[in-house]
Amino acid sequence: MPAVDSGATLSRLWQEIQGTLLRDGIQPEGPDGPPARVTDVSLVRTHPAGYSVLFLLSASVAGCSAPLRLYAKVRRGRRYGSFTEDPDADRAERLASMEYDELVRTHRYFSAAGPGLGVVRPVAYQKEHRALFVTEAGGTDLGRMVRMDPESGIRALDLSGQWLRHYHHGVHESANEDRSPASFRRDAATRAGRLESLGVPRGSIEAMLGRFGVVADSIGSAHVPCSVNHGDFKLRHIYAHAGGIEVLDFGNIGVGDCYRDVAALLVEITVLPFGSVGRPREPVERLSEAFLHGYFVGPAPPVLGLYVALASMKKWGRRLLRWSPSGIVPIAQGVLARLGAKQAVDRTFVDRWFLERIDRALAAAAAST
Repeated sequence: MPAVDSGATLSRLWQEIQGTLLRDGIQPEGPDGPPARVTDVSLVRTHPAGYSVLFLLSASVAGCSAPLRLYAKVRRGRRYGSFTEDPDADRAERLASMEYDELVRTHRYFSAAGPGLGVVRPVAYQKEHRALFVTEAGGTDLGRMVRMDPESGIRALDLSGQWLRHYHHGVHESANEDRSPASFRRDAATRAGRLESLGVPRGSIEAMLGRFGVVADSIGSAHVPCSVNHGDFKLRHIYAHAGGIEVLDFGNIGVGDCYRDVAALLVEITVLPFGSVGRPREPVERLSEAFLHGYFVGPAPPVLGLYVALASMKKWGRRLLRWSPSGIVPIAQGVLARLGAKQAVDRTFVDRWFLERIDRALAAAAAST
């Protein structure tokens, strides 16, 4: 894995970005607003991530009565790669520029559509640093809200469904394409191969694929809308407040089946109780229904269940190594690992948990055909 830049390197990068901000200013009202001079800017904190580093800033801007809190997202060419020695710097700049352009396009659409649905406001882009600047999202991220205040989370998820429907079919144009049972079988086989490589027993995988194939055949060929996908539509990328919701992080956009975005968030909701310790079970079904109510005009199509099953397989693989959001279970996992028993415990719990959820998605799809 490429070396991560040192704190001194990130500090120099921040100083260069700071100087460019003071020189060029920003557009505090958004991409169609007038430019304004930045009179002072300070760094609040730094958060290095896989393909980027995030700087949270406090900026004093001419004409603004209070400092603006902004995020600067600087793109890397490689996961945990270097900013100073990056052989993929040109590619990283293209991706950063594409993300900023997508933010601008989406911001314009929802600004014209009225209040309630929106995105974090794009205010500047620095090509030389492959850095995009957005306002800090207001309110609370949905991952926290649905745990602390499920009733408010239900209302926000209905809005999230509306937002995603507008994104697929309003911000961008969509077109229906045919998906055959064979194509779904291939996708499932690919996911299953990854799970088997992670140690899931072959017998469990073969049984799951058999059930998946039966349901896919019962649904038959399906007309599926395709459009630009957000690609990372997660609870923590949606912020809710009294006025509505704001969506962020457009770094993984791409053309694909719209139901992939829908299924990804449904699986995020499904795994909320997963590995919870001392926390009441969230109303998963009500949360899911609220999101689907916002996205679909009428009932969800049976084929969505296949996408949910596929998305569950993907999440399953990612959860095999770290399966609890609490601080207690990972400690126990460390002890089990030293005793040589961690893998067996993980298989017993994780595999059974995800197999049950996949079976539920397939059963719901079969029942609605």
